[in-house]
Amino acid sequence: MAEDTRRLRQLMSVPELADLLQISVKSVREHVRAGHIPSLKVGHLRRFDPATIERWIVEQQRPAHGTVRAAKGAAKRHLKNRGLAVP
Repeated sequence: MAEDTRRLRQLMSVPELADLLQISVKSVREHVRAGHIPSLKVGHLRRFDPATIERWIVEQQRPAHGTVRAAKGAAKRHLKNRGLAVP
């Protein structure tokens, strides 16, 4: 239960995800609406689980841009640098 509470505290907001992906808040909202980015609805707010976003980032990588392992490591480092722990 404590781990669930900790994970809930780590959920990212739309602006935080926009910063992570280096795109606009408007673009994040458009991608969520289109079903391209996995999200949770908490009341009337959209939130993003860092672990799910990390997996989603890895899935978006194309082999021509490097290995999946390197992409996963880069995504983890990026989230960690923003203070979001990923299991």
